[in-house]
Amino acid sequence: EKDAHLFPVKDAWMYIEKGGKRSMGHTYYTAPNPEFGATFTYFMNEVPKTDKQLRQEKEKELFKNGEFIPQPSWKELEDEKLEIAPYLVFTIKDKDGEEIRKLTKNAKKGINRLSWDLKFPSVQPIKKKEFKPGDKSPSGMFVMPGKYMVEMGIVTKGKYEMLTEPVEFNAIPLNNTTLPAENREELVAFQQKVSRMLKAIQGSLQLVNSYTDKLASIKTALTQTPGVDSNLSNRVKELIREHREIDFLFNGVAARASWEEIPPAQIPIAKRINSIVGAHWASTSGVTQTQKEQFEILKEEFPTALKQLQQLADKMDKVQSELESNGAPWTPGRIPTYKVE
Repeated sequence: EKDAHLFPVKDAWMYIEKGGKRSMGHTYYTAPNPEFGATFTYFMNEVPKTDKQLRQEKEKELFKNGEFIPQPSWKELEDEKLEIAPYLVFTIKDKDGEEIRKLTKNAKKGINRLSWDLKFPSVQPIKKKEFKPGDKSPSGMFVMPGKYMVEMGIVTKGKYEMLTEPVEFNAIPLNNTTLPAENREELVAFQQKVSRMLKAIQGSLQLVNSYTDKLASIKTALTQTPGVDSNLSNRVKELIREHREIDFLFNGVAARASWEEIPPAQIPIAKRINSIVGAHWASTSGVTQTQKEQFEILKEEFPTALKQLQQLADKMDKVQSELESNGAPWTPGRIPTYKVE
């Protein structure tokens, strides 16, 4: 009779998942394992209907009674197309009540399940053409073992409503590790420091890579626009040079086949951060001295490179503004201006 219910959550085991059966052919029987992590079992009595569903139900009733069915306007049909169907939000909090993860799932009537992989959210850059709440969100590093709680809510027409009270559960390490971290808290704290830096570095990389095409467009627009001052052309040339230097700091020399064949050179920022993250991705061992040293080097190198990138962005905005005032064709990232004649 309840609108919604979140059932008790079993203790969740923490370990590194492995997969694959190599070349055993058909001699090796396999079946699906239980879902990894904390599994949330929940019940929904009814799911709120969208405007389209309500309209169709009304039309069906009118048709059944032989009554006139009004034609919806183009605006109503467009609004229906843009409406996001109700979706559930599972908010996971730690023992101190701090939110550490949010999982979304399309709302569905009856008893259903959703699993959390006991990890923080991913810091990977997000590029989406469409918002789909039912899509599985990527994950980051493991959280600390300990007590957690989850609550369930629903978003309908952009408004959030909490459906259940929080339910507590435990995340417990499976003690099958060859070299376990002596201090798990120190390990997670280090991983989160690295994750915060990784987020900034990956965002910077996206910007650096996008500037390659942007500068090519600016250079092309410059050559096609008559009456442009030669000083502006020199500044664009300087921007391209600065961009190459910054790109080298982040990406280094591109390998034709593998990193090992590159001659001794400065280690790029992306390579250095990825070496730390890669070592931690499938391991619960402690932080090594090498990883600590790599992180300290990055704390010196990355802020300097980021400052150069910010300065490049400022200079590019000024160049874009001058291109606009000189009547140059539109280039990416520039807001056009127009004076009514």
